[in-house]
Formats: sequence, C-alpha cells, structure tokens
Amino acid sequence: VLGATFENHLLRIGRVLAILDTWNRPMYLTRIWTIFEQSCAIRMDVPVTMILPPAASASLLQELQKGTEGMFRVQRALTHVDCMRARARFEEDEQLVKDFVGSKIGFDRVDQQVTAFMIAFIGSVVEDHMKQGVSLMKNAMVGLTQGSCSSSSTARSFFSWFAVDPSDLDVDVDDMAAAPPDFEQVRVAPLDYELDADDPAVRQVLV
Repeated sequence: VLGATFENHLLRIGRVLAILDTWNRPMYLTRIWTIFEQSCAIRMDVPVTMILPPAASASLLQELQKGTEGMFRVQRALTHVDCMRARARFEEDEQLVKDFVGSKIGFDRVDQQVTAFMIAFIGSVVEDHMKQGVSLMKNAMVGLTQGSCSSSSTARSFFSWFAVDPSDLDVDVDDMAAAPPDFEQVRVAPLDYELDADDPAVRQVLV
C-alpha cells in the first residue's frame, strides 16, 4: 500500500524538487523519506531537480575548482547513502518505510540507485560550470583579440574562474592583452566520467 500510494502521488505531480541544505553530507541523504522518494522517482523515471542554496552552491563550485582532490571530496560527501541507517521524525514512519524497502526493493538497491543519481548530479554541476567557464574564455579571447581596454581584467577573470594563479603558469595577463593567443589553438579536455548510461538516474540528469 505504501509503495503504490507514494508512487501514485509522484506520477500525479510529475516532478520531484529536492532541496539540499549543503553539499557536504546533506540532511536530505540522512532521512528515510527523502531517500525513499528519490528511489521511487528514479525507478519511475520521474524528473528530479536538485537545488542548493546560493551559499552552498558557491561553496560546491569552489570545492570543485580545487581539482581532483575537491572532486573526490564532493563525491564522498554526496554519495554517502545508507538508507538502513536513515532516520525519520517519527519512529513508526521510519519502520514503515524500512519494512517496505527491505521486503520490496532492498536496502542495497536503494543505496545504489540514489548514489548513481547523486554522481550524475555532480557531473551535471561540473558540466554546467565548465560551459560557463568556456563562455568566459571565449569572451576573454575576443576581448584580447580586439584589444579591448579591459582585456587584462577579462583574462584575470578567466583564470580566477578556474581557480588558477597565472603566476603558477608563468603567464603575464598584460602580455596576453598585448599579444593575444590564437583562440583556435585553445582546447578544453573532455571530462571523464564512468557512469552507467542505462541507469535511469543517469539518463534523467544527462538527457
């Protein structure tokens, strides 16, 4: 009864809005109801939109800008899913959901579904961030090529966006303004993710 009722409500609404308080071990992934909601939405291909408050979103991007170390830290924080240990406000609710999950779906399966979705969510955040960075890079190159009076500050903004110190690269942004590089030679390496393309959670975010 619980599963059918919950799934019918999700299908009627047609979309799930998941609000995370933070990216670092969010409360959303510690509550049995929200984990169950996420699992149901994934299994039924109901679109899920993840939302972070502005401060938390900025913190997430800052962490991702730290490179591999930051990526791993974010991945660990957002993929720590253990529905067997998740809690609810009322003990009877917690037991009700866990009894259903244990008998109808399986705790490990739910953890795997939600973890895969969160990994895809991280990938989408990185992808969006990179697209914005590439757009900024194009604007920087155009400004440098046209000899804009603000080209130096534009170049600095580009490096700042990717959390790069030009001094570490032996780059003088003022020299860049005087002799802009060939934009055609600029390439952005593709991101390498190991995601299961057949997993509904991954398809939902990447489609």
